[in-house]
Amino acid sequence: MAVELSPELVAWWASPAGQAVIATASTLSWTPADNLNSTAHLRRLYPDLSPELLSGTIDLIQARHRAVEKLGPETAQWFLSLAAVQQATPRAVAHYRAQRLLSLGLGESDSIHDATCSIGTELAALRTAGATSELSGSDTDLARLAMARHNVPIATFTTADCLMPYWGEDTVTLLDPARRTATGQRRYRGPDSTMPSLTSVLEAYRHRPYLVKCAPGIDWGELFADGWGTGPWQGEVEIISITGSREGGVKEAALWSSPLCGRTHSVVPVKRRATVLSPEGNVVDQIADGPASTAAAADVKEDEVGSILIEPDGAIVRAGLVRQWAARCGLWQLDNRIAHLTGDLAPAGVPYYPVIEQLRYRSAELKKALRRHPTSSLEILVRGVDVDPTAVRRAVLPKPVAGAPARTLVISRVGTSAVAFLCGARLVG
Repeated sequence: MAVELSPELVAWWASPAGQAVIATASTLSWTPADNLNSTAHLRRLYPDLSPELLSGTIDLIQARHRAVEKLGPETAQWFLSLAAVQQATPRAVAHYRAQRLLSLGLGESDSIHDATCSIGTELAALRTAGATSELSGSDTDLARLAMARHNVPIATFTTADCLMPYWGEDTVTLLDPARRTATGQRRYRGPDSTMPSLTSVLEAYRHRPYLVKCAPGIDWGELFADGWGTGPWQGEVEIISITGSREGGVKEAALWSSPLCGRTHSVVPVKRRATVLSPEGNVVDQIADGPASTAAAADVKEDEVGSILIEPDGAIVRAGLVRQWAARCGLWQLDNRIAHLTGDLAPAGVPYYPVIEQLRYRSAELKKALRRHPTSSLEILVRGVDVDPTAVRRAVLPKPVAGAPARTLVISRVGTSAVAFLCGARLVG
């Protein structure tokens, strides 16, 4: 059950009495196995502590442990909640985005306002990145505003509805419409399911420089066609992912408005960009639909499988930039509707699967292939074919062979048929 936090609770955390309880609670173990015992111990030490203060402090300690891992060591002394941490952008993404914002030439005469500031993570990332602009934030959640004031004391905060901006029209505005419930559960079902809706956000900031964080699975074609009822959208969509680590995978999309992108003339404006980050926030790979990459994408061929198979990073796939990336890496497609790529040489640092043999997608043929090439474990990757990998594994590999190499089975749509590729285990170029 979500813990209800209040400004009064946050104020108590900052008091000597609150700090004493927090210090004691920090010495206890709050793993699921120890949670009940630690709660009882804390209650015995502080019998006069109200249920709100007790549950709120436990939530704070557990949130700090999670925040250090997800948001960075600087959050070890922050005021925050488990729900806020779950909703917050991972540190790698926040710090990359802060650096990109500052690369647009924002200076002391500019100002940046986070209109859905929550506990202040975005503004803290800007401060760490060296922002000299005036930083401010607003939210309608009074408890989170109180936390943000503690976490980012150099910024100014106020209560405001993000759809009613009171700040100057030239101020760069950051927005993150809620895609989760108060308990942190995902609820995104399209542009009108966020709070507030993306449609209303784009309308309210139509002529302002803004950056909106949103879910990566949006229909970008519809966005550029009619802007969900606000007219064709003119800015840039950037899909961001993180490699490896517990926080790995596609994280989110960012809508960079045309007025914001127009603050720099050093690059040709693009509509789509995919950015792959390391867990530390460094750019590992990046591709955009600029004129040169789009022209090269037109020459990417469809052909038979080469010596390796590659599935591009999820950010590249969701940004619709598979062909641009394939052209840059010297790869080709098995089918222009499928993201699986093939070639003879893997790009440096990119995961790939060495192809052993191509097969028709028939259980009997797959069983025979696995008798020829025994395996101790079988990873199954599927694109464009409606199959259950677990059911396939049970059907074709009834008994793994101890000591045999690990292998990968890639099932992909090629033309009108399902094709299987038996490959070696995942390697990195």
